[in-house]
Amino acid sequence: MSLASGGCELDTEADVSLGAYEEPLWSGTQPSIDYDGCSPSQEQNLNGALLVLRGLIHPSYRGNEYLACLKDAVTNTAWDRGRTPEQIYRFSNAPGELEIGCQDLDPPKWGQANIDDGGQEIELDNRQVDRIRVNGALDTWQELGMAGVIVHELLHVAAGGGQNHPKTTGTRDYDTTVNRIAQDCAVGRSARTSRSAIGGKVDLAWVGGGRPFNVSSADLVSSVSCADHQAVMGLTVSQDLTTVYSVGIRCAAPTATAWSASTISERTGLGSQGGTVARLSCRSDSMATALSVRFRGDGAQARLEQLGGTCVPVSQIRSPAAFSTVTFLGPWGGTTGEAAHRACPAGRVLVGVRGHLRGTARQVQALQPICRPIAEVGRRERQAVAAGTAVGGSGGAPSVMRCPGNSIAVGMIGGAGRVVDRLGLVCADHDINNPNRLGTAYSISDVVGGQTEASFERWCNHPDLPETAVVGLELRAGSVIDRVQPVCAVPSAWRAGSRDTFLGLPAGGDGGGRFVRMCPQGRFVVGLNARSGASVDRLQVLCSDQSSPKL
Repeated sequence: MSLASGGCELDTEADVSLGAYEEPLWSGTQPSIDYDGCSPSQEQNLNGALLVLRGLIHPSYRGNEYLACLKDAVTNTAWDRGRTPEQIYRFSNAPGELEIGCQDLDPPKWGQANIDDGGQEIELDNRQVDRIRVNGALDTWQELGMAGVIVHELLHVAAGGGQNHPKTTGTRDYDTTVNRIAQDCAVGRSARTSRSAIGGKVDLAWVGGGRPFNVSSADLVSSVSCADHQAVMGLTVSQDLTTVYSVGIRCAAPTATAWSASTISERTGLGSQGGTVARLSCRSDSMATALSVRFRGDGAQARLEQLGGTCVPVSQIRSPAAFSTVTFLGPWGGTTGEAAHRACPAGRVLVGVRGHLRGTARQVQALQPICRPIAEVGRRERQAVAAGTAVGGSGGAPSVMRCPGNSIAVGMIGGAGRVVDRLGLVCADHDINNPNRLGTAYSISDVVGGQTEASFERWCNHPDLPETAVVGLELRAGSVIDRVQPVCAVPSAWRAGSRDTFLGLPAGGDGGGRFVRMCPQGRFVVGLNARSGASVDRLQVLCSDQSSPKL
C-alpha cells in the first residue's frame, strides 16, 4: 500500500494477501513521509503526531496496551468485516509509504478518507493541523487527537473499516467499525466502558480467521456451553498436524477449591470429522479460564490450526490476584499459524465456546470463548423463552443471536433494501439489582445475514423518554423477512404493568404479511432465533424469563 498525493493506491501484487509495502512507516527516529499542500510548520506538527502514534501502537512501545484494548473492544460487527484484534493490530503496524494532504475541508472536520478506484485519499484539515502548535506552544491534546485521526484514516481501507461510517453504534462506548475501534484504542479514551464490564456471561472477541463480510448461506455460527451449574475443566479436540477439525468442552461443577469429578459431562463439539481425538482435563483443583489458538489465512481461506487452554486454581479464580499456579491443556494441532490468546476477565471462568463453521464441510474458522463469573456458576442464568412462533421462510442456516450477560435489547443494527439482508441486536446492561434502570455498558449480539451496502441502525429512542428497551417486534415476512421494526417501552413502566409502547423506525420493504411478536408483560427481548443466508430468512423472538432466579 502506498499513500500518494493525499490518496492511497493499493498494490495488487498477487503474492501479498494483505497489501504490499515499500518501506516501514515507523522506520528511523523521524517518519518517512511526503506531504502534499502542507507548510513546513504543518509538516513539523504532523511529524510530532506520527511519533506520538508510534509510541501508542508500536510493539516496542505501548503496543501491548493497544492490543489489549482491541481484544476488549472488537464486536461481532467488526469481526464480520473479516478482522480479528490481532489482524487490526498487524495492519496498524504495517510498513508503508505515507503521504498526507493538508487542506481546508468543507464542512470542517479533522480528516477524511475518500475511496476512489480501489484507493484511499487521506486529507487532514489545515485548521486542525495548525492547532497542534500555536505561537510555538505545543498543544499535546491536539497532537494526540491528530494521531488518532491518522490511524483512523489509514485503517479505513487497510483493515476493512469500510468507506463510510455506517450508523452502527451512535454514542455507545465503542463504534463497531474497525477504524473507529483502532482510533479509540490508540488514543486511550478513558470515558468508555469495556465490554468485559458487562455482568453475567461475557463474549470475548473472536479469534481465528476473520469471517468474510458476505457470509455464505452454508456458513453456521454455532455454540457449545456447559450447563448452568458447570464450567469448563477440559477440552476435546479432533486434529492433525495442520488442522483442528472439531472442538468440544468437558464440564464439571466447581466446588470451593476444585471441581467435582462426579459431575463431569462431555459437550458435543463444533466442527467436522477428521484427525485424531485428544482429550485432556485441568488438574482437579483448577478450571479453564482461557483459550490459545493458531490460525492460518483470511476470509474464506481461514482455518483453525491449533488449540490449547489455560487452567487456574479455583481458589485463585474466586479471589483474583496474581496467578501463582497456571497449567495448560495441549496445545493440539499445527505450529506455524498466527498465534492468539483469549482470557476471561478476573474472577471469571470459561463456560462455553461459539464457533464460525465455514460451508457444508463445517470447517472451523474462528472461535469465541464465553466466560461467566465463577461466583455465579451453579445458579441458573436468566433464561430466554420464545415469544410466539417463528416468522418467515425455511431458507438459510440456523443461528441464535443473544444479548450477553444480563443485557437486554435496546435497538437493532443491520442492512436492508426491499428485504432485511443482515440483522443484529444492540444490547444494554440491565442491572438485576436495579431492574428498572439500564446500565451504561453496551454490546452487539451476533450479526447474521449476507452482504449489504444499505446499513441501518434502529434505536428505541423517544424524545420524551430517557430510557427505553425492546419488548417486541413488528415484522413483515413471506419466504424471507421483508421488514423489521422494534416495539419499545420504558423498562420501569413495562415491569409495573403499563401497556404503553411505541414503535421505533422500520427497516426493509413492504412485501409479505404483517406479524407482531410481543414479550409477556414485564419481559424484554434478549435474543432472536434466526435462519439466514444472503438475507434474513426467518426470525423468532426470545424474551427474558422473569421466573429465572436472579444471578
